Amino acid sequence: MTARLIGPIVVLQTHMRGLIRGNLSQEQLRIREHDEYHPLIETYNYFYSSLQTQTSQDLERLRRLNVDAKNQEAYLIWEEMIREKEQQITGSDAWTAEEIAPRRVS
Repeated sequence: MTARLIGPIVVLQTHMRGLIRGNLSQEQLRIREHDEYHPLIETYNYFYSSLQTQTSQDLERLRRLNVDAKNQEAYLIWEEMIREKEQQITGSDAWTAEEIAPRRVS
């Protein structure tokens, strides 16, 4: 009985920790049929799916922007936002030294 109560909470907590780190590439939560909290998990999965969709849409809108490379600050911010959204969607948290270092536009 305890596993049916605690198991879904532990799974939810682990998933949320990944989400807090910006990882939107995780699978939706699945719990066993006899576990408790199905309405909570369904609601969380709906929220998570909506967040994934919104982030993908944000990334596509960012890619469509025409940012003037002559405006170095705007261009660097735009590039950084695209990289961050891509990393969230793919689950990549490996930042290379090149990605961390400030970039200059010629």
